[in-house]
Amino acid sequence: MMKEHGTFSILATSKDWKLTGVAVTSDSTAVGLRVPHALPGVSVVATQAYTNIAYEIEGLQLLTEGLTPEKTLKKLLAGDPQREKRQVAIMDFAEGKAAFTGVEDQKHEGRLLAKTTWSLETF
Repeated sequence: MMKEHGTFSILATSKDWKLTGVAVTSDSTAVGLRVPHALPGVSVVATQAYTNIAYEIEGLQLLTEGLTPEKTLKKLLAGDPQREKRQVAIMDFAEGKAAFTGVEDQKHEGRLLAKTTWSLETF
């Protein structure tokens, strides 16, 4: 029997309360260090599938400098030769959102989007 692998992340922001949150569960080890990233008062980022820690470091820096989630994601993907193996979502307090799933990602991916909450799944 083939074992299914999966990762599930949820991102949320509250403009009124000035809160951010990101959580992840997975059968992979140490995802808490690689997948969820948050900068209070600025943004939340989740990078999963084949994670890239630069998405946290560079992404949060670009968002701090005022780039929108869409422009931030576009810039991150442009500089990533492995982008087709990634799944990433970004949210900010201005209700900006951006997400990407590469064509080489897992066999199933999903996204659920609401005004201030976003979930990502990879199986």
